[in-house]
Order: sequence, then C-alpha cells, then structure tokens
Amino acid sequence: MPLGQLAGDALGSLVVFQSRNEIRRSFPVGIRELADDGTWNTIAGQPTDDSEMELLLERMLVKTGSYNPEATRKKSSSKGNTPNFSGNSGS
Repeated sequence: MPLGQLAGDALGSLVVFQSRNEIRRSFPVGIRELADDGTWNTIAGQPTDDSEMELLLERMLVKTGSYNPEATRKKSSSKGNTPNFSGNSGS
C-alpha cells in the first residue's frame, strides 16, 4: 500500500468534513503530527475505511490483474475490517 495514502488518510482523519478556515484555525501551519481524536475519534495513525478500500483494491489488482466491481461490493460490504479502537460506530 502506498505509504503516502496511509499517512494522508491518518492525518486527514483529524479534519475530515471541516472547512478550510476551521482547519487553518486549528492547525495554522498545517497538520504535522498524528494525534488521537478527529471526526471519527480515531487513535493516532489508525487507518480509516479509505485505507481499507485502497488495500482491498490493491489486493484485487495483484491477485487478478483487473478490477471487478461486484467482488469489490461483496468484500466491502462485510464491515468490520478497520478495528474501531475508539468505541464509536465510525471507522
């Protein structure tokens, strides 16, 4: 899995759904460190469903050499891939 996608996902989970102005107020020089909290109350570095979907796609492409939308729907509909350490219902 591309490291940049994982890092960006973990950093971005702190500010997902916030406006640019809200982010600038909270992080004037940008997000520089992983931290607990955010919209989904994740722990620092915890992957979200975005990273899980990326991993699913990469595994499919490596295994089959092509993208299969139906197989993706079946795999992604089985919830619970991302550990939910926060106790919230979000991933």
